[in-house]
Amino acid sequence: MNDDFLHRIRVEPSPEFLARLKSRLDLQPPPTTPAPAIARLRRVLLGLLLTGSVFAITLLILNRGNEEAPAITNTRPLAMPEAPRPNNSAPETHRTPVKRAEAQPTPDIKPKSPAPFTYYYITTTSLQPYLKSLNTNGRNVTILATESTTDAVSKLCMTSQDSPVPQFALVPGRLPQSELDVCNFKVSETLIGHQAVVLARSKLYGTFNLTPREIFLALAAEIPDPAHPDHLIPNPNTTWSDVNGSLEREPIEFFGPEPNSPVGVAFREILFAAGCHALGLKECPDIRKDGVYTEAAATLNDMVLKLQTKPNAIGILPFGYAFRNTSELTAGPVMGVVPTMETITNETYPGSRPLYIYFGRMAAAAGTRWGFANSMQALAAEQYAVIPLERSQP
Repeated sequence: MNDDFLHRIRVEPSPEFLARLKSRLDLQPPPTTPAPAIARLRRVLLGLLLTGSVFAITLLILNRGNEEAPAITNTRPLAMPEAPRPNNSAPETHRTPVKRAEAQPTPDIKPKSPAPFTYYYITTTSLQPYLKSLNTNGRNVTILATESTTDAVSKLCMTSQDSPVPQFALVPGRLPQSELDVCNFKVSETLIGHQAVVLARSKLYGTFNLTPREIFLALAAEIPDPAHPDHLIPNPNTTWSDVNGSLEREPIEFFGPEPNSPVGVAFREILFAAGCHALGLKECPDIRKDGVYTEAAATLNDMVLKLQTKPNAIGILPFGYAFRNTSELTAGPVMGVVPTMETITNETYPGSRPLYIYFGRMAAAAGTRWGFANSMQALAAEQYAVIPLERSQP
């Protein structure tokens, strides 16, 4: 058949059929198009499903390839040995179940730390509180005290194994070579500072020049009898003119620290003992307790208040930063020398003494390092009448 034949046999529909078909098509509702957002969501979901399917198929193919690979013999788990089977021919007896020993936890064995090295230091009794106040940097420190510098050097140089050997000795004053000769090894020395006390008075009345001998005759509980210098009598001096006729006729009044305090001991060893020895006494008496000497806190504020209340009195204070910056008090000269940083450093002021450290044989072996140069320690040292070396500058 060809197109011409099909055209000739085609029958045109009647007008009535076309009219009925058109009326039916007009009754149908127009097609609705999906919202753009819904269509977009459908496309996203379809893309995700296709991607997931491809990924799953890829994993399945890879896993099948791994299963077909030959197994590695080294990774095969070890089979546990089977327990021996019981002999059926033997008569059955009661068996006590054997408890399997539980694995004990491995003890945590820590290596024993060596015993901490103990550092032994030797000093005089008057400097022991100051030495204890210094920073030891966490060391195990034992501080021994002696009554004299000679005993301190003797202990520094000892070789006995029954008692501790100090690493260094902190002593007031520089030792003569004759005292260091007792050591059978070389002893090195270092100047660390100075210790100084001052006789302060209110600026309302000013001050006057004294000597260690006059200070002793004013403060000692007992003094040599003028008629019998070998005998001591209770101190009869009540005014400065009783001590020395050239001095003013003023009552003797002192405000000072407790005699056994660091500043009190420093005063007795530096000025009071010097006057005692100037009179030829081998043993010095105590400070008088008849009201001439009144114990007071060695703080600047307390001393300023007391000396302003009684301008004739003399106060005993440590020489330090606080005293140098007060405008209410003035320091009295001793033997004509006024206490200043310069006179203390060049050791011309009689109310001061240098402090030395002597390093012994054990110091080098123990690697001793003592930090004296510390700003906080320098300020705290003033309560011991100590001026560290870095502050002992004019």
